[in-house]
Amino acid sequence: MLSILANNQSPEKIEKDALMRRFIIQEIYTTEKSYLKNLLIVKTKFMDPMVEAAKLGSPLVRSQDLPILFAHLADATNISSTIIKRFEHWKETSGMLWRQSPVRVGKIFIDLNEEMGCYVKYALDYHSLEKALKRAVRNVEYQKFNQDSINNLETNRMGLADYLIMPIQRATRYGLLLKDLKKHTHVNHPDYNDLDIAIKMINALATAMNHAQKRN
Repeated sequence: MLSILANNQSPEKIEKDALMRRFIIQEIYTTEKSYLKNLLIVKTKFMDPMVEAAKLGSPLVRSQDLPILFAHLADATNISSTIIKRFEHWKETSGMLWRQSPVRVGKIFIDLNEEMGCYVKYALDYHSLEKALKRAVRNVEYQKFNQDSINNLETNRMGLADYLIMPIQRATRYGLLLKDLKKHTHVNHPDYNDLDIAIKMINALATAMNHAQKRN
């Protein structure tokens, strides 16, 4: 009780923050799983068929546009896979209490600081990616391929352009989620300082991405 008073926190506030932390951590985890699933859809439902079509002599896009469209897909997939593996490691070691344990979510992002640079590269190349998509639309076979995707439940009734904007959106979402998590994390929590550093890192990443897109 003395420590609670010293920290100017009521038992209700402590319980509410703990509940919110569990909720936000779960949201980060579940939305990351959805994001990874979408990245894998890009590979299996778009990139692989387009590469195969090119090999068979019936290209859906210009051969030189394929690396432009999918240049950073592997990097983004690796980052997302790593984030999920870290969460699942805690889940395996902590059982049903994994969301209640002092998970250092901020450290996940700090450890991926160097890898996250791929999102700046993605932003730098995004204008070229959009141009490649515009060129692709001139191809009747690509139009049919993309329309089939929009009509397909396996691709969530979305086309390639809908998927290729997702890495830009996800990088921005990281900052919002971490900021919200920090709001409900006490300064004495093991995750607090990590979150502070991670938020600054993601903010710097977002700024660099904005500048990169403006340059184009």
